[in-house]
Amino acid sequence: NEENFVLVVSDGVGSCKYSDIGSKAAVSICVDLFREILDGKLNLDNTKIVSELIQRWKGLFGENCEEYCATLKLAIKIGNKLSLFSLGDGFVAVTSDGMRVISPEENSSFTNETKCLDARITASDIWTNNFTIDTNTSYVLMACTDGVSNGIKTGDELAFAEEIEKNVGREVL
Repeated sequence: NEENFVLVVSDGVGSCKYSDIGSKAAVSICVDLFREILDGKLNLDNTKIVSELIQRWKGLFGENCEEYCATLKLAIKIGNKLSLFSLGDGFVAVTSDGMRVISPEENSSFTNETKCLDARITASDIWTNNFTIDTNTSYVLMACTDGVSNGIKTGDELAFAEEIEKNVGREVL
C-alpha cells in the first residue's frame, strides 16, 4: 500500500551488561531517523542512514558502548521505496510476486560471536539493500532476531515468507 513505515527489531547481545538498554536505544534511534526522513531533514539514503545510526549510537554511550551491544534489523518504506538494513544474527527478508530479497547469513568464526552495535562497528558491517516495490501488489516483510530465526531452517526463510504471502489474503497483507 501507499503507507510509509519503519520496522525495526534489535536484540541485545547477552554477554554485554546493558544490552537491553543498547537494543532499546537502537530502536529509538531508528525511529528518530525515520521521523527525520518524513520531515525532510534526512534523505532515504542508505549510506547516510547507516552513518547517522552509528554516530548516534556511539555518541549515546561513548567509551562505555561495549556494555550496550545490540544486533539490528531495519526496514524503512517511503512511498514505493524500501530500504533494508541488517547487522548481526537473524534476518530481514521481503517477498512480493516472485521478488525475493534476504539479508546474507552472518558467518562468524566463533559460535557466540556476532557483529553488533559496539565500539568496533563500521558502516561496512551493516548490510543494506534498497529497491522500488509495486505498492499495488501485496508483499511480506519479515525482520527476525536469532531467537525467532533459529526456529526456521536455514535456507527456508524466503519460502516461509512466500508461504505467508501465498496463504494470507491481500486485504490482511
